[in-house]
Amino acid sequence: MSANSSEVILSKRAVADLQNIYANCIERWGSDYADDYLARLYEKLALLRSNPLLDRERAELRRGLRSLPAERHIILYNFDVSKNEVHVRTILHSRMDIPKRLHSSTE
Repeated sequence: MSANSSEVILSKRAVADLQNIYANCIERWGSDYADDYLARLYEKLALLRSNPLLDRERAELRRGLRSLPAERHIILYNFDVSKNEVHVRTILHSRMDIPKRLHSSTE
C-alpha cells in the first residue's frame, strides 16, 4: 500500500450487504451479471483507498458519515483521518429509506 492509500475496512454488515447483493443479482439476472456487478462495486470500494473524501458528507444521517454512489447502491462509510482508514458501514440500494435503515441497524 502506498503512503497515500487508505485502508478500506468492511463492517460485518457491509460484508453481509455484499453477499445479499450478489445473491439477489444471481437470482434475478444470473451469475455472469452478478460477478460483473460485484466487481464494479469493488472498484468503487478500491477508489476510496486513494480518495476517501471523494463524495459528500451525510451529517443529516449521522455525524462523520459519508456516501458514495456505486451503481444502483450507495456505500455509506466513515473516514478516520488519524488512522487513514475508511470504515464501510453498509451498502444500501439507492431506493431504500436510508435514514430508517441506519436507525434500525446494529453494526
